[in-house]
Amino acid sequence: MAGAAAALGAADKLLGCPRQCWRQHQPDAALDLAWAAFDRAPNDCATTALLAKLLEAHPAKLHADRRSETCVILARFRAPFTS
Repeated sequence: MAGAAAALGAADKLLGCPRQCWRQHQPDAALDLAWAAFDRAPNDCATTALLAKLLEAHPAKLHADRRSETCVILARFRAPFTS
């Protein structure tokens, strides 16, 4: 359990900067930082969710070299939940 708590704390720290940049209307910096957080924790739901929101809010900022990852991220968060 301690490992999960530490991982959660680390993810929160990683996401603080992109959220702050987004609030300050700096989408390029927010996306760069969100991608860095995603690269460090690609299976973290909060990281992926923030990145998906940023990508949907700023589609003109999509990078061609991240196309396949972007498609997977957006598909994951647009898919309907099933039980």
